[in-house]
Amino acid sequence: MRQSTRVLAVAFALSGGLAVAACGSAGPWTPPAHPAVVSLHRGGAGGYLIDGGGSPLYVFARDINTVSVCNWTCSARWLPLTTAGSPDATLGVDGDLLGTTDRQDGTTQVTYRGHPLYRLVGDRDPDSAAGAGRLEFGGRWWLVSPAGDALTGGGPVPLPLRGA
Repeated sequence: MRQSTRVLAVAFALSGGLAVAACGSAGPWTPPAHPAVVSLHRGGAGGYLIDGGGSPLYVFARDINTVSVCNWTCSARWLPLTTAGSPDATLGVDGDLLGTTDRQDGTTQVTYRGHPLYRLVGDRDPDSAAGAGRLEFGGRWWLVSPAGDALTGGGPVPLPLRGA
């Protein structure tokens, strides 16, 4: 009786250990397996860029050329638009203005007219655009016009390429 109790205890401990190990091993984040799609939402100010799922796309005024300064906590709230391969443009989006840049975490982020693109957590449809003009993480966030300009309350404003 004592032998079977010991075997059962060992088996139970091992199965519990495996269950805990399985719960703790969520695995690394995997980048998208397909190219990102950038579309045009025909809304106010002549329209603005959205991703393939309809989320508004933003530029961060603090970014320097193609280098994203939105990392760690910032990128958990303002999600970089990442891609596998070259991003695709739909009607109304200038495919020649689309590009990519390498991020600190090793992912590839989509750029438009040389500026990294982001989505705001919670923005799920083109008309939400809750991040337009927000001051967070030390800079303003703006929607992007089809020409690649920041859409401020006063209309499109060209974003400078700093250091260029």
